[in-house]
Amino acid sequence: MGNLSSKTIELLKKTIENPCLENSRQLEAHLMSESYQRKIFGRFNQKSSIDAASESDRGMIERISNAFDASLTTARRLSGYDKSSREFTPRNAAQRFLNPNREDSNWNPQDNRIAFDKPIIQFWEESEEEKQRFRKYNPGDGLATVLVRDFSLGISRERMPRTILELNSDDKLKTFEAIGQFGH
Repeated sequence: MGNLSSKTIELLKKTIENPCLENSRQLEAHLMSESYQRKIFGRFNQKSSIDAASESDRGMIERISNAFDASLTTARRLSGYDKSSREFTPRNAAQRFLNPNREDSNWNPQDNRIAFDKPIIQFWEESEEEKQRFRKYNPGDGLATVLVRDFSLGISRERMPRTILELNSDDKLKTFEAIGQFGH
């Protein structure tokens, strides 16, 4: 492992063997004490990416948020609003494009241009013996496979490098209807 200190190697091994947020934070604090830069993959803030990857629960929440963000953005665009604006908070966008009734949460678009299905979220409980695609580390409350699927417009080939392929991009900060920008 080259020029790494024995403490760095010890904390790296600990994090790899037990990938949890506590171990990641210990490793990060140690690396900062040894003057390593926080810039990872060309960006300074990788906290949400690390959090989502370190614990599967957080990864599921990220994927569910992404599905709803994609649905709100698609509904906005199909309704004729090419650009997001500050008036489109997640709540305002959901009420304007997907259901004007504040008293329920049914999928009820009023604009006939919004012609795509709502996101699907499915959970399958699994036993210890079954093969899993997603597994909580040291689960105490069971295992589950989760499917999150949205039916929105997707991302154009031209925009892809500036969004999903750029970890922790600022793209959500410019999409006011995206709940993901608030760290949910």
